[in-house]
Amino acid sequence: MYVNGHDMILDSRDSLQLSVNGIYEPIETDIVKSIIEKNAVVLDVGAHIGYYTLLMSDLVGYGGSVFAFEPEPSNFGLLQKNVEINACKNIVIENKAVSDYNKKSNLYLSKDNSGMHRLNKSVYCKECIAVDVITLDNYFYNNLLLDKIRFVKIDVEGSELDVLSGMRLILEKNHKIVIILEFIPSNLLEHGSDPVNLLRFFKDNSFKIYAIID
Repeated sequence: MYVNGHDMILDSRDSLQLSVNGIYEPIETDIVKSIIEKNAVVLDVGAHIGYYTLLMSDLVGYGGSVFAFEPEPSNFGLLQKNVEINACKNIVIENKAVSDYNKKSNLYLSKDNSGMHRLNKSVYCKECIAVDVITLDNYFYNNLLLDKIRFVKIDVEGSELDVLSGMRLILEKNHKIVIILEFIPSNLLEHGSDPVNLLRFFKDNSFKIYAIID
């Protein structure tokens, strides 16, 4: 499938419906295109099969870097193939989940949608597998790119606040960072997070908050 100027191998269920629509989240896609600049360091947390990862690769160019994190093995395999067939040299992919701790944990799998796996038990998921979980602060600790991170996309089905809590050092170093994330109160509550606390986190860290109405 040819998507946004890239060849992409889709998951068996085409969870992003790319074969139907040819694009995923058109409004968010345009926003990402307008925000990410050449030579930036950007993060894709919950990269799935690489839709945003490949887009980010083009936007940052040869002088930039994309770090993509995807814990589920099948998704990660497709992410790896999609990076390889497009010969993207500025992408680093990690078969890991991101949260506010560093250890093994259960990833609960959605049978119906490969983009809905999550780190908590859910009505949408039955089986689970063990995966490595890291914090972004730990991953980038002593990394020369730490203070060059300019953009983070987070799509983790309810554990968004945990991801943010695990990147406080990054936020201290990057006062012009832009974060785009999925905000679904029911997912946050199912994970054990208060949606108000997520909004308060941004307020406490001097962010301006915008809602994307798709």
